Amino acid sequence: MERQIRPKRERTGRAIRERAQELFNADPEPTWAAIAGSLSAEFPGKAPSARAIAQWAAKGWIVKSSPDAPWSLSDADAPEDIALVLDVIRTQIEDPLPVPWPTRAVAGWIVRIRRAYPDWQDLVYVNYTARLARKGEEARVARFLAFAPWRDEGAALFEAVRRHQVPEDTLLGQEQVVDYIQWRARKESGNG
Repeated sequence: MERQIRPKRERTGRAIRERAQELFNADPEPTWAAIAGSLSAEFPGKAPSARAIAQWAAKGWIVKSSPDAPWSLSDADAPEDIALVLDVIRTQIEDPLPVPWPTRAVAGWIVRIRRAYPDWQDLVYVNYTARLARKGEEARVARFLAFAPWRDEGAALFEAVRRHQVPEDTLLGQEQVVDYIQWRARKESGNG
């Protein structure tokens, strides 16, 4: 039986290159050695060296994907994440005010928020909150989420704002500001 010799590229294997691509796009950005170490653990005896991985990147065989690229089904880390993002996209499509398609980074925030707070059903607001987090407003979003205002109609958050325990910018949206003004008026008049 004659032995076939495969070209060097094919010996590495598609699965290893695909996994290297995933690791290359991890956050925070790993070193070449870290990628090689992970591949060695997953593909014993078949993984490329750190130098080879650096050459793959230089040749464009693995590329950095932009977090601001539009999200697609293949960007989901797990199959159950797809539904979490698509539910938000559906409400976004049905909303009369158009919102851009979520980016990979925004979709990542949508998944994090929906996993942490599965009882939060206002998906338009989940989308808005994820977009704020992506823009670097993580501290503001964290303060808001800490109060989970959908659980008590905002009462605890509104009280914390009134007492200046959290800044007013913790009220994330215009509707919530209006709700706060109405709540405070009721509270001050003794009806709330």
